[in-house]
Amino acid sequence: MTTKAELEAELAELRQQLDEALAPDEADADAEAEEQPGDETVGTGHPALDQILREHGLSADEIRGMMDQFNEELGDLPQNKPLLTALGAFALGFVLGRMSK
Repeated sequence: MTTKAELEAELAELRQQLDEALAPDEADADAEAEEQPGDETVGTGHPALDQILREHGLSADEIRGMMDQFNEELGDLPQNKPLLTALGAFALGFVLGRMSK
């Protein structure tokens, strides 16, 4: 059986490996972010929205990707966290009920 000290040492080693693995990815992400603002491939069909996205260094594809990820996570919420879903539904019903009086 392993001791607490051995587990803590292993945890520290794993955290160090994780930090080392993430360091190059963060540098790549920073380099990509610097390239994005000058990218003229943003195309939502709305010139004002395109301008705002360019000002903030985003593209329409990134926004679509974030929305897809949000929809996927929201769709998986009842399976992953049923109690949280039930409490949220109750709270929403309560608030709507109080507002309708």
